[in-house]
Formats: sequence, C-alpha cells, structure tokens
Amino acid sequence: MVWELSFMEGKMKVFDSSFILVIMLCAVLLSGCSEKEEKSEETQTASVESVEAVSDEQEVATPEEKIDPQIEVTVEKQDPIEAIVDDNPELLADGDDSGDNPDAGDGGTDDGSSLTNPGDSAPEDAIEGGEHDHIEEEQPKQAPRIIWLGDSLTQGSLGDRDDNLANAPYVRLAGLLSGYGNVVEGYGYYGYNTHDILWKYGETLNGAGKDADAIYIFWCGSNDWVDDHVANTETGGVISEIDNFLANNGNPISKYIVIGTTARYQLREGALYEVINASLSGHYGAHYMDVNSFISQDIENGGYVIDQVHLKQESYDKVADAVFSKLKALGYI
Repeated sequence: MVWELSFMEGKMKVFDSSFILVIMLCAVLLSGCSEKEEKSEETQTASVESVEAVSDEQEVATPEEKIDPQIEVTVEKQDPIEAIVDDNPELLADGDDSGDNPDAGDGGTDDGSSLTNPGDSAPEDAIEGGEHDHIEEEQPKQAPRIIWLGDSLTQGSLGDRDDNLANAPYVRLAGLLSGYGNVVEGYGYYGYNTHDILWKYGETLNGAGKDADAIYIFWCGSNDWVDDHVANTETGGVISEIDNFLANNGNPISKYIVIGTTARYQLREGALYEVINASLSGHYGAHYMDVNSFISQDIENGGYVIDQVHLKQESYDKVADAVFSKLKALGYI
C-alpha cells in the first residue's frame, strides 16, 4: 500500500507540473492576443483621426451616397462645347474680352450665341467667308472648233503672198473667242479657187475625216469669179463645192457661215459682185454674211490696199468682228 501511494503521489506531481505548464502557455497566448487587439485599436484610432483630418478639407461620401451596384446608371454623353462652357463659365460672362476671344467680333463681347452644336446647321451669314465661300477656278466656256477656210483674204494678205498672217482675220476672231479656249483654226491659201482650197484642207486631215461638230467659215470664190483677170458671175461651181463639203459623206455639217465676195475692182463694173452675192444669199439664207456693207468702196481712201483686190487691216478687223457677231446671231456661241 505504501508503494502504491508513493506511486500515485509521483503521478500527481507529474500531472501538477504539466497542468501548470499548460496554464502558463495559455497565459502567454492570451497576453499576445491582448497586445494585438490594443495595437489594432490604436491603428483604427489613428485611421479615424486621419479621416477626420481629411474631412475638414474635403467632403467624404457617406455610405448612403454610394451608388447601389444593382441600380442601372445611364451616363449621358455631354457635348464637347457644353463641357467647355460648364468648366469655364467665364466664357459667357459680359466684358471686353475681344483681345482674348478671336471669335468675339468687333463688339468686343461674346454672349455665347456663336457656340453651336456640331449637328446644328450654321446660319447662312455664318457660311459667308467660310469654306462655302470658296471661289472655284473659272473654267473656259465650251464651244466647238471653228475652222476658217479661204484664199489670200483669209490670210489677211495686204497684196504680197503670206505677208500678214499674224494679223489674219481668223487670228483676231481667236482673240475675241479667247474665253472659250483655243478653238479657232485658219487655213488660207493664196491664189486658190474654192475647189483647190477645200482639197488642200482635206490633205491636212491625213484621212481622219472632217469634224461634223465643228463650225466652218467659208470665204471662197474670189479667184473663181475672176479667172486670169476675167470676171464672171457663175456661182454654181462654188456652191456645189461647198455643199459637197457640208454633206460630208453622209455625216452632214450643220454649223457654218458663207461670206460673200468683196467688190474687188474686176467685179465693180456692172456691180457683178452684187449678182454673185444675191445668188449666195438666196441659197444659204441665214448662213450667208455680206461684207461690202461695212467695207468702204472709195477708190482713194476706201477699205482696199493699192491693188484694189486685198483689204486694209482695218477692213480685215471689221470682217472678223462681223463673223463674231454672226456666230452669236446663229446661236453657235
């Protein structure tokens, strides 16, 4: 029994020592947790103090003011110009700000009426001076080719072969029609009759055929009605040549002018030039143009050079001016 009691006492001593160790360990753990709680409370206290300090300078949103994530929020896109005005209300303020605001105008103020939404239509007076006021480069007026065919009179000859080409009547006509571009061509053949003039012009085409859309001016026949200084009034051959040209192998030419003959000295006697021109006028009607009405027939101081066949420069100019007027009268230009 004694032995058993001693054994039990030993076990109790061991149990007591273990129990004391457990209690001490728990005390240590509890002490550590207490320190952490104190530190946490100190941190929270510092945070609250920090927040309170910030709130003195800036308003802090309350929980009630936070947006509920379940509520659908629609954000309307604000017009860029309205945003600028909202952020800078001084733009709408009255005052003399013309130096800072280039759009303020001569009045020196801008009440904001000039600010418009991009989708709004600009008033008509706002367009003036803008891109809509851009002046397009003027394009030449449209006109068909004008082809003047004839003899030395078409060349503007003053009596000597090819002596005045720079001042030919078709050159002056080209100047009168410069607004249409370079549309006038002249083909004058010194001493040629009507048949040879039209044949010679055909050679320049190199087989391409005549332009049925062009306007043709015929000043032919002077060398037909005076052949080897012998005058005649036979117009049939000249008319036949011109008509055949206009027929153009089934592709007729509809725009043309036929200029009558001058009163060259061989045709004055008996007024033969008047007989010839009456025949031409009767055949071609509105397409015929007389020149003798504005060319002086005075022998000494008239519209002819000394040979009384070719014209003075002022007479050629008058012919060109008359052709220009005739083109208008016929509605060609």
